[in-house]
Amino acid sequence: MTDQEQNMPEQQIIMTMAISPTVAEDGILFAVTNEGTLSYSPNEGRDWQPVKLPGSGLAMSVAVSPSFDQDGLMWVSQPEGVIVWSNDRGKIWRDTYITRQASAASVLAPSPTVATDGLVLAATLEDGVLRSGDRGRTWSPANFGLLDLKTLALAVCPSFASEQIALVATETALFRSRNGGLSWKEVGFWEDAVQSLAFSPDFAHDRRAWAGTENSGLFMSADGGLTWQSVESFPHISINALAAVSTSQQWLLAGTTGGLYASADMGTTWAITVPDVNILALVTAGRGESLRTFAAAETGELYVSRGKPDHWEKIG
Repeated sequence: MTDQEQNMPEQQIIMTMAISPTVAEDGILFAVTNEGTLSYSPNEGRDWQPVKLPGSGLAMSVAVSPSFDQDGLMWVSQPEGVIVWSNDRGKIWRDTYITRQASAASVLAPSPTVATDGLVLAATLEDGVLRSGDRGRTWSPANFGLLDLKTLALAVCPSFASEQIALVATETALFRSRNGGLSWKEVGFWEDAVQSLAFSPDFAHDRRAWAGTENSGLFMSADGGLTWQSVESFPHISINALAAVSTSQQWLLAGTTGGLYASADMGTTWAITVPDVNILALVTAGRGESLRTFAAAETGELYVSRGKPDHWEKIG
């Protein structure tokens, strides 16, 4: 990283983000732009510093460890099919070894307990899922049962340490793993692509998960991802991002081509909290008053909600 802070260039659009689990205290946010730049903010998105990466210097996706405040561990996927990692918050980057060369990873998903189990999954554009059991140092294909290798979305459940449940969406179907991504079973097939996935923060008890589609709106599972039903209260518009957050209520957020939708009852009723913008990415961390949620729009604007996500402030 450099020492020079600056605003995000106006022509650059944030495509994906990663957030420190203690962002309310340390302010740390990472963003990948449409030009492949990885940027770092030390103050909740008000100022940005470019992050120097090896190789092409470009980024496709970024993820940080759920214990980032303690281990400084993070991963970046690069367009040339390389995944690099850092354990000092992005100051020094190290290459990884991939047993068979794969296309670029569009999503990186560490286990909630990656500090102890070392597990990270990666969804690639054309080569299915990659799996690492050593905190991202080495990677191997994990595609047994996966009938389509063009993956679009990936998520691991909050109770992953005990249940090992993960979901991956491809161009043609939705697949579920119950063994940490070693094998997959098809659980949903719609005539529409699933673009985003989210698990309930209380998944261990309520078994809820959601899938956002390109044109058919929102689907929900109440049995841990085994069966899925359409959420009829949600409009049939394109959902780019989903986030489930917990305050005194259980909130579900959907970033769509028509704005940011929020539900305080986990999807039964909805309100548009940021209207008339195309929301491309959502990230959230913390609980209660320490909860921070960020939403990036196609217009280049970044929004933040502090605490209950019913009020949003434009940054910059």
